[in-house]
Amino acid sequence: MFAIARVHLPFPLVKSFGRSMAQTTTRPDRSISLEHTYTAFYAYAHSKLCTVLFTRELARRWASHDVTVNCLHPGEIATRFGEEAGGLIPLVFTVIHFFGSAPAVGATRIVRLASSPEVGEITGRYFYKDELALPSPEAANDENARLLWDITEKLAGVRGPDTPMWHGRSAA
Repeated sequence: MFAIARVHLPFPLVKSFGRSMAQTTTRPDRSISLEHTYTAFYAYAHSKLCTVLFTRELARRWASHDVTVNCLHPGEIATRFGEEAGGLIPLVFTVIHFFGSAPAVGATRIVRLASSPEVGEITGRYFYKDELALPSPEAANDENARLLWDITEKLAGVRGPDTPMWHGRSAA
C-alpha cells in the first residue's frame, strides 16, 4: 500500500494487539521499508498506523472542500485473513476469528461510516467498530502524518494534489 522511506532505525514494539493495530509506537520514517526487520505481524500493525496517519493528512489537506475522510477498523472479523502467513500468525488469527463477527457485520460498519448522516461532518478520524476511537499518540501526531505524506510523494515520484481531483468541476 505504501512505498515508504528506507530509514533503518531499530523498529519499535507493538503496544497493543487486542483492540487495534493502529496502536504501534513509531514514527512513519523509522524502518518503514522493513528490509532488515520484517515480520508479518509488525508489517500488518505498521500498515494500520500508516492508514490512520494518511487519513488524517488527507482530511487536513481537503478540509476546505465538501469531502470527509475517515478510517475504520471493523473489529475482529471471522474471515480467512492470516491463514497463510508464516510463524504463529495463523494460530493467532484462528483464535481471533473464533470470537470474531461475521463478515457481513464488518461490511455493515464500513458502509455505515461511508454513508451515515450521523458521521457526515466528521473527518480525519479513526473509528473502531461503530465508535470514534483514539489511536496511539504516534498516529495522532500531525508531524508524523505530514511526514508520511511527504515521504510517499517523494518515493512515488509524484506530487499529490492538495485538493480533490474534481476541484473546479461539478461534484455531480
